[in-house]
Amino acid sequence: MRLELVSNSLVFIVLGYFSLKWLIGYFMMVYLGWVLIALHNYGQHLPIIYGTQKANSYLSGFYNWLFVNNGLHEEHHEEPSKSYWELQPNPKTPHSIIPKPHIMEAISPAKKQG
Repeated sequence: MRLELVSNSLVFIVLGYFSLKWLIGYFMMVYLGWVLIALHNYGQHLPIIYGTQKANSYLSGFYNWLFVNNGLHEEHHEEPSKSYWELQPNPKTPHSIIPKPHIMEAISPAKKQG
């Protein structure tokens, strides 16, 4: 841990010495990454919109192929020992299926049906 802290600090000092723009750009990109990850995780668990504490799944074949079944989030919660490659859509949980990818659902949630 100490070696990591020292090496990271050294990189930031050198980067800031040679180019303050690059140092600021680096921190902006890291912060943007944190924001996008937080939105994506929120989109995977929307209890306020759907009235449930369960995770939400997005079943698009292309999306799940491209992102290694990341849309099958509730299936991951039901079978956490399986890798994402092994997951299959579970038709027993229609209440947890969302109409948009997780990050888009977090930004503009669909209205609850019913």
